[in-house]
Amino acid sequence: MATPVPLTATAERKTPKATPTPLTLASAADSSRKGKIIPPPRSSDDESADKPDWPIDLPPVQAKGESKMAPSTPRELSDTTADSNLTEMARTYVSQPLPALHAESEETRHQLRERLGEIRQKLQEGQTDDAQRELVKLASANPQSPIAPEALFLAAEQNQDNAKRANAFQNLATRYPQTPYGVQSLLYLGNALAAQKKYETALDAFRAYQIRQGIESTTPAFLLKTVNVLFPLQKYEEAYFELGRIQLDHPDFQRDKILDLSAEALMALGRYPQAQQSLQTLLSEYPKYVQRPKALLALGLCLEETGKTKEAIAQYKTLLQAYPADQDHAPFEAQAAMERLKRLEEPLFRGLPKKTAPSTAEKLPEPILK
Repeated sequence: MATPVPLTATAERKTPKATPTPLTLASAADSSRKGKIIPPPRSSDDESADKPDWPIDLPPVQAKGESKMAPSTPRELSDTTADSNLTEMARTYVSQPLPALHAESEETRHQLRERLGEIRQKLQEGQTDDAQRELVKLASANPQSPIAPEALFLAAEQNQDNAKRANAFQNLATRYPQTPYGVQSLLYLGNALAAQKKYETALDAFRAYQIRQGIESTTPAFLLKTVNVLFPLQKYEEAYFELGRIQLDHPDFQRDKILDLSAEALMALGRYPQAQQSLQTLLSEYPKYVQRPKALLALGLCLEETGKTKEAIAQYKTLLQAYPADQDHAPFEAQAAMERLKRLEEPLFRGLPKKTAPSTAEKLPEPILK
């Protein structure tokens, strides 16, 4: 088996260690953690969810001037992938080395196009299962034709199960890496893996897509996909770098969300003054931001961490005035702010003298009832 080409061929950026146990956003109301909180919703459920079922094995990128796609060495399926997620036809197809694509005759091309058009019509009519089988059959019968990767791409798109989608797009990316459909399949592969919380392998697929797609992979939507994979991997430095690219090259693209995510990454890195600036800009420019409670809470945490206790208390009270914690459907952030207030305000009263009950001698005489 050929040695796989590393997918992360881009220059690696070392991620500096974040400040130990910084204040961030999740579980802010958990008193047992003493306010040292880990970032919220994008973390995976367990470590095993991040481990790929199979390696992504791509042949080298074709050099300029080459007219044909070099055949790729077939990938041997492991026991964990050669299961019900792959049909027998798909397993047979993956296990066979394919020759390079060639240009067929005009008549053959016309016949294949007609056949593909008939299958597309079935898809439009809702005959998804039949159409999917026929697409794979068409590609298997004509593996050297340029129509094969197109048919496989259409077939892969029909899979609703993310594991099956991942296997199908990985197969296409491996078999036809230099075709437009092979390149595009890397993006779809990353999406399917991310949906399964296999973030490490999803990131590999996205990086491979960046290498092959070039300048077209710098769209803000794609960069944001990458950010959403980097967060659960706790690669906050890289995430902040990608967010910076979006802000620099596409300043109007979801600016409120980019400011929010930038602040979250900065907090995880322990850069609270910078995070505070992002949050203040967000709250000022977007007073109706959909995640405003989260931003208000995060700003309070930043103020705490920079030693501005009184300002933090005022910030939490502002949050609670807008989103009372005792109301039905109160956001999580309201309860978290209440918990932070309890911890911050208690020390303020410890130094005050306790009020004692008056002695017996000081008590006023009871009135005489007539």
